[in-house]
Amino acid sequence: MSEKITIGCTCSKRCMMVLKWLAALEMIQGLSRADMLRSYGKLILNERLFDALMELPMALRKAWLLMLP
Repeated sequence: MSEKITIGCTCSKRCMMVLKWLAALEMIQGLSRADMLRSYGKLILNERLFDALMELPMALRKAWLLMLP
């Protein structure tokens, strides 16, 4: 993804988590903007999903995200 997403918010704990999640999604090659937004929507519902994502090798992250219901 060529453009970075910026968020205007204070540096609260929640905001820092959001920035961390978005940065992690931006690092996944080939993840479209729409897939990134869908994945973000799933990750914010359950923080454990983000932990599971980060435990996977980079090569498996896109496929795993796209398999989530």
